Amino acid sequence: MIEQKQILQNVEFWEQLIHKLHFLDIRILEHVYLRDSGASYFAALEKTIGKMNVRRTAIRSHVTKLETLGLIKTMRSGILVVNSVPEISENVGKLITLCKLRWQG
Repeated sequence: MIEQKQILQNVEFWEQLIHKLHFLDIRILEHVYLRDSGASYFAALEKTIGKMNVRRTAIRSHVTKLETLGLIKTMRSGILVVNSVPEISENVGKLITLCKLRWQG
């Protein structure tokens, strides 16, 4: 996993993410970052994204990918909890907006 300080200072990392992230990755980030709590159970995430006809294994693999990139944190204690990373929440919000704009036009 990448350190948050490295992520904040690496402009190239954020530029690559705009082209690297999949639609499902952005939906997961929206669910985690644009909600009030900043944390979500995997079951709630699965229920929300499952409406798009996406399998549980696909959702889990994208969550793992985002965790590897350092964009989210997960806690496993019987139930998987997906957390936002407060240090980079502003950048992730901008990333979500930029990716959506890229797909629109």
